[in-house]
Amino acid sequence: MANSNGFTLKVKESSEGEHFFDFNLFFLVLFMCFIGTIMVYSSSAYFTMYKLKRNSDGTLQEFFFLKRQLEFVGAGFVVMLIMSFIDYHYLRARTRLVAFADIVLIVAYILQFYVLLKGISANGASRWLSAGSNRTFQPAEFSKFAIILYTAMRISTKPLALDYFSNFVVDQILVLPLTALIAKENLSSAIIAAGIFFVMCFANCRKSRYVIAGGAFYAGLAALYVKLKPGYRAGRVAIWRNLEGSGDAGQQILQGLYAITSGGIFGTGLGGSVQKYGRVPEAYNDMIFTIICEELGMFGAIAVIVLYVLVIYRLSFISINAPDVFGSMFTVGVLAQIAIQALLNILVVTNSIPSTGVTLPFISYGGSAMLIQLFEIGVVLNISRQINYRRGTVM
Repeated sequence: MANSNGFTLKVKESSEGEHFFDFNLFFLVLFMCFIGTIMVYSSSAYFTMYKLKRNSDGTLQEFFFLKRQLEFVGAGFVVMLIMSFIDYHYLRARTRLVAFADIVLIVAYILQFYVLLKGISANGASRWLSAGSNRTFQPAEFSKFAIILYTAMRISTKPLALDYFSNFVVDQILVLPLTALIAKENLSSAIIAAGIFFVMCFANCRKSRYVIAGGAFYAGLAALYVKLKPGYRAGRVAIWRNLEGSGDAGQQILQGLYAITSGGIFGTGLGGSVQKYGRVPEAYNDMIFTIICEELGMFGAIAVIVLYVLVIYRLSFISINAPDVFGSMFTVGVLAQIAIQALLNILVVTNSIPSTGVTLPFISYGGSAMLIQLFEIGVVLNISRQINYRRGTVM
């Protein structure tokens, strides 16, 4: 059955009505991962050839990051497809004493405590745990999923509970200390995690002033934390306020802006970036959007933003039409995570806000984020499979 967007939806007849698989969302995410893999290779080839050690046989490691990214995307898509066929209600499983979401949240707390004690340090922060074979895992990404799952479970158990301020406070006490642990070494991920929680609460609560006031309060705490705590976070704010006078400290953002402006409307062509030759550190990671702007121009940058808008639109549709509150709230959480993270990344690389270490969903290099985000999309696709479709519904 074709919809108004031009995609074909696979519809399954049943005694309960018609059900579909959201190929729109599937192919949008697939296309974004494809673009991301190409741009990871384009932006990392120089670095891997001339900065990394050679292979044991003396050959260059030109394809090091490309191979890793292909592994992440391949494994992520396998997980996504598997989850799309597993009933998402299993995530709500519970016994008399504990729910699966409770266990996931407890594991997230344990991982965040452990990374503070035994984390691998890089660029002045301990955000990673060893996963063996020279691989690392970032617990903050798992914590975002834990908050989505736990908050969706809490809301679905008592959908009207958040209308009472006392219940909202209890949920904050259970969830937000996790964001405080994340903030110790990764303030940007903590902001995203807290944003997910407040967006999910706002989407469900009829008395939204509680949520707005709570969000404003914690935003103020984050600002106060940056202002009062000396170190690189306060330094990043100072760099943002005086970028050209910041010297070497502000070169990453400054060179990124040069890359954006030099791309023009249609860009320098794929592989034609100059700034990726050592001028923009980690161009394949947090700063990959600047290389997209330089090589694909304003046209390519707008195309990427449109892809995010379309993904958010599909997630909104699934959330609105989900068969139950749990599916709806889980999808809202995934929507909030992708929207907030993409927005923060683009604002950072354009120097609209102080620099933070935020990756671009489905596009930047990284295993933890890619695997968990594709896992979440797989769950959302399963939610879409259980939507009861009736003729006349806008797709």
